[in-house]
Amino acid sequence: MTEQAADTVIGMSDADLAVHPTVYAPGSFQGKTVLISGAAGGLGRAAAWLLGRLGARLILVGRKQDRLDSLATALAEKEIVAETIALDIRQQGDVQDLFRHVREKFGQLDLLINSAGGQFPQAAIDFSEKGWNAVIATNLTGTWFMMQAAAQFWRDTESKGSIVNIVVVTRH
Repeated sequence: MTEQAADTVIGMSDADLAVHPTVYAPGSFQGKTVLISGAAGGLGRAAAWLLGRLGARLILVGRKQDRLDSLATALAEKEIVAETIALDIRQQGDVQDLFRHVREKFGQLDLLINSAGGQFPQAAIDFSEKGWNAVIATNLTGTWFMMQAAAQFWRDTESKGSIVNIVVVTRH
């Protein structure tokens, strides 16, 4: 299996994602604040492109600042503004700081998309205990920290929002 370029999602480059036809009405996310974890790659990257094109204020989260900056630069070329924040969703304190920042800077959060996740390119029966714990820490615990912080945000601000959790299953 060949590795895809960082700016390629399911065979589509950033250039493709910037112009790919959509069924959604232009501006349908105008005034909405969207936080996407795992935004630098995969379906998180595709979601950033789509929601940015629809007018959302984007907060893009991932572990690697350089990959987030690359996406933000590509989005900016299409006049889509995105704030990038590098952090590890497995660190509960960092997640709490993130949501505190969102509240202070934006005052609202309409949608959380959890797209951060990972898997080792090997059969599950061959995982070490350390590998298993790493997968669980990101895919389960980190996602839970994000959902919990979002729910607390909405409770504390007496507002509403939605959560979309993305799970990708691959075969190795």
